[in-house]
Amino acid sequence: MQAKLEMVEQSHNELLRQLPLDYMRREDHIRNESKLEAKIDAVYGIMSDIYKMESHKK
Repeated sequence: MQAKLEMVEQSHNELLRQLPLDYMRREDHIRNESKLEAKIDAVYGIMSDIYKMESHKK
């Protein structure tokens, strides 16, 4: 019984050690998504400006 308990504790400790390496926190994911969306919006703005400039040339 004691050996099983130690094995479960060891497995649990290994899981706790490995979790930060394998999983991203929710807050980090939201922050990364916000950065990506801001970059996409900036690219869209630049493309819209270029389209407007080109359409006025014609």
